[in-house]
Amino acid sequence: MSEEPKVKTFLLYFLITLLAITVQATVFKGVKPDIVFLVVYFYAIRFGQLKGAAFGALSGLFMDAVSGFALGPNIISKTVAGVLSAFVREKFIGWNLLLNTIMVFSILIVENLIVYVCLEIFSAASFSDAILGPLSLQAFYTTAVAMVVYAIMMVKGRIEA
Repeated sequence: MSEEPKVKTFLLYFLITLLAITVQATVFKGVKPDIVFLVVYFYAIRFGQLKGAAFGALSGLFMDAVSGFALGPNIISKTVAGVLSAFVREKFIGWNLLLNTIMVFSILIVENLIVYVCLEIFSAASFSDAILGPLSLQAFYTTAVAMVVYAIMMVKGRIEA
């Protein structure tokens, strides 16, 4: 199922990640879809757990580096997202839009909870009041974007059912 990524493919995904980090930081205000998560998610379901974890860690490192807040929460959460995405994808044979949508939503919730827990532990910031509203909205926005991206990738043959 997982194929070997070529250098050009990896660089394309990486450039999309850098663009997504820039767009998320400059274009969107307030609650926004997690485009970087989606890039990690689709990379992982296409290339497998190990490559998904490595790509997630690299993407998380860049997110943490540009945030200027704490180094680590996004590295951990994006790595876990890469592993979980590929692991779950490998367990199902009849992959479809509905299953993909459920998985994006579920893994995104786990990924965001990891970030919040890390920030609670390693910083003085408290996010206990802010978890439910923004987390739910972000999950819905990201899932909606994921549905469109998944449909496009299916049509172009980038993802198999």
